[in-house]
Amino acid sequence: MKNIQKSVYKLTCYIKVISMLIILQTSNIVFAENSELSEKQFSFWVISDLHSGSWDGYFQQPKIRAALTDIKETDPDTSAIITNGDNVESNTDGCWEQLVKAINDTIGDSIPMYFTIGNHELKVEDGGTYNEELERYFKYTNSVSADDTIDSVFYAHKINGQYFIHLGSQSQNETGQADLHQDQLAWLEDALNRADKEGVRAYVFIHQALKNTVSGTRGEMAGYDVIIQDSELREILDAHPNVLVFSGDTHIHLEYPNQALLGGREKLSYFNDGAIGKMSSIENGAWTDYEGSQGLCVEVYNDKILVRGRDFANKQWISSAQSEIDIDDNKSEEKPQLEVEFIDESGNRLNDFNSIASADNVKVHMPMLEAIKENNKAVAVAVFYDSDGRYIKLCTEEITDFSKDIEFSMGEAIKETEGSIKVFVWDSLSSMKPLCKNASV
Repeated sequence: MKNIQKSVYKLTCYIKVISMLIILQTSNIVFAENSELSEKQFSFWVISDLHSGSWDGYFQQPKIRAALTDIKETDPDTSAIITNGDNVESNTDGCWEQLVKAINDTIGDSIPMYFTIGNHELKVEDGGTYNEELERYFKYTNSVSADDTIDSVFYAHKINGQYFIHLGSQSQNETGQADLHQDQLAWLEDALNRADKEGVRAYVFIHQALKNTVSGTRGEMAGYDVIIQDSELREILDAHPNVLVFSGDTHIHLEYPNQALLGGREKLSYFNDGAIGKMSSIENGAWTDYEGSQGLCVEVYNDKILVRGRDFANKQWISSAQSEIDIDDNKSEEKPQLEVEFIDESGNRLNDFNSIASADNVKVHMPMLEAIKENNKAVAVAVFYDSDGRYIKLCTEEITDFSKDIEFSMGEAIKETEGSIKVFVWDSLSSMKPLCKNASV
């Protein structure tokens, strides 16, 4: 009796699968993992241009203390505060000691902090060599950072399983430009590839902004403290739409137009993160002073990311600086890409529908992905469709060994010469929850 029930259940699953596969071939339907699409995962804050010390007569400590206090009161359980460069006005012991004291007096170690280097930490006029400036920078930032072992201007860490990537200049120059050497660019590309492979998001922090992205980088202002390797960095970032980029340096207030350049689900997004020490605006093509102190709160949900501008001086949200990015990590296209090879009995790789469909016992081979391994339960599904999109054949393989790559045979050849093949990996035949992006031929 149990065997009959098991067979009926399996047949019911196959009927459900075939029906859904027919729909999949003719629509853009996607699957949701669960219904809790608005559940908050975590938050973090991005501030920059603190300029601890005195700048043009402005004493920055009250603003720094007010901003840190407001963050702690508004979001005490936040996962991190990222300070995105120009933490001090000059890279001197006095400026750093003021900043460290402000941090210890306000948030202490209650909120993890991570630092990005800016151009003011590397000012040529301060008189120190690049290595001397770095030594002082790491001495003080590591004394209050969540990671006290940082020894590079570019580094990465994870929060809630997602990548936080910090970039920084590898040389001093009088113009304050960021100089990203090839080792840093290669490291960045590798880090973003790892994030893609793991199916997680990446947040990139760099003090100087890419040209023609956010406010203060467009038109006549596009050359302001730019990145020397602008085109090379942009090419790397553009290949990874699962990325949010945060920059400071311009000091432009968050009510100003183009505070964000949103890419949605198809492209990466850029954000200006305001300024703490002293803000600016642009009027008639000229920089002007702007009163206040502003930064960003980033709230990450299952289905969206909210980036919210905060006015620290008045302890209120900035209504014109509220951005929402639809990410819906419950949708299969946001998951890691499934890489599939089709191999015939002689060990040859087959690359087109006709050669795959006309051969017997073609093996489907795909690397084991972390998303599949972590689920600890999965089924692989290969489906043949004809040239009109009609279902022809279904092959399934229950995955039981998660320590090795996935491989199974698709059995006898079919007569079709034109059509397509889709390969899925689901949690089961009954719920059909995708664990990765499907592959197609």
